Amino acid sequence: MSFKTVRRLALAGTLLFLCLFSAYSNDLQQALDLYNRGKFDQAKRVMESLRDQGHLEAPGFALLGLVYINTGELDDAEGAIELASRLDPQEYLVRLARAHLHLHREEYRRGEQLFSELQEDYPRRSEVLAGLAGALAGQSLELIHNQEFEAAAELTERAVGLQPDNPRLLSHRIAVLRRTDRREELEQAYRRLLELQPGSGDAHAGLGVLLHEQGEREAARAYLKQAVHFDTVDPEPFLILGRRAAAEGDTNEAQGLLQEAVGKAVQLFNMYRMQAAREMDNRTAQDAEHLKRIQSLSDQSKRPKRLLEESLAALSALYSDPEELLAVVRRLADWYSSSTDVRTVLAEQLMAAGYTAQAREEWRQLSERYPFYYRSHLGLAECYRREGAGTKAALAARRALDLAPEEPEVYDRLGAIYREQGKPEVYLQVLELRILKDKYNPLLYRKAAEAAEELGRSEKAELFRERIQLLREYQDAQKPD
Repeated sequence: MSFKTVRRLALAGTLLFLCLFSAYSNDLQQALDLYNRGKFDQAKRVMESLRDQGHLEAPGFALLGLVYINTGELDDAEGAIELASRLDPQEYLVRLARAHLHLHREEYRRGEQLFSELQEDYPRRSEVLAGLAGALAGQSLELIHNQEFEAAAELTERAVGLQPDNPRLLSHRIAVLRRTDRREELEQAYRRLLELQPGSGDAHAGLGVLLHEQGEREAARAYLKQAVHFDTVDPEPFLILGRRAAAEGDTNEAQGLLQEAVGKAVQLFNMYRMQAAREMDNRTAQDAEHLKRIQSLSDQSKRPKRLLEESLAALSALYSDPEELLAVVRRLADWYSSSTDVRTVLAEQLMAAGYTAQAREEWRQLSERYPFYYRSHLGLAECYRREGAGTKAALAARRALDLAPEEPEVYDRLGAIYREQGKPEVYLQVLELRILKDKYNPLLYRKAAEAAEELGRSEKAELFRERIQLLREYQDAQKPD
């Protein structure tokens, strides 16, 4: 759920009270009808005409304020609501419009206060309950961005209590609960959502995955099948069922499910990537808010990334014929050309099948399109090594080291290349140069110590190991008590 969705959610109930104006003029009734039908620009023109003619009282100015809120003109809304408040500050519609204005300015605590006061006087008004629920949901989003998931879960529980039949609120509560250890509450929320929306593939998927993780495999299978039937966006049901089909010997079923899992995972990962890109382009928010939202999207993208890797591995395991697997992976790479994971598997399969030149071209394209993707440079290094171009191989592997000095496989590949050339001392020199740029990397020191020991330079190796110990002591000292 986004802040924009919260605002829409809160306004969803405001149409129910408009019959209060049924005694007004035909023009006002026309404006009300337009408002009810969501034609806010037309309603605004009628209401502004009535205002200019002096035909509006407190409720009319409040309604004009609500119209402005819906058209996004919050400053004009504030002016109209201020006029309404001067005329009759205790009028129900005036109070409601004022509460909504705070909500749409993302002043959720003040909005909660005003809606709570309204609830005391009008405990059964659906529009009041919707507004209060929206204010609570908005506060929960702020807590989520601050990684305060338990507190956010408490607020979503209150919000759902106000509108227990609201699927959007339930979905938001589920999204929050998934970041906590409240598995029983999460299961209850899924079951309640399925009561309201029995055709929700995502709800079937969530409940099925949850039961699967809890070891209730047969119960999970029924929900996972329903998730696939309703074409959920979640790749995990396809992955779980694909693995099960493979274990049961149904290879064709497994192939279809796992290919679907790959596609779903790519799409879900790309969705988070696009949201992160939009957030990075947003220059209006403060830097701290940018970082929180981008970090949240980064955290959420880890799951589809993991599921994609697992789906590709499970799919690859189904094929004993390398050429048949290569054909499948080529097709997936054509379909999902934006996925570095899919194209990486293609390049790796090309190498495994002996098509080194084709693999090199695939790695080259990846490195040009994603210049900071270290695995493409490692792939290029291996292709050059196979083709006997030792200098190019070493340069490509050193580029990978610059990009990912925390990855063990980079050191393994780079060291192997230099050893094959009979230049292990150059490998050590490369690591020592890297240490000048990266003095706080324990893995780098450990690999340098191993390289020095291999060359019989025990004193230098011991020096590197002492640096590792100093780093550990320094890091321990930085940890909070």
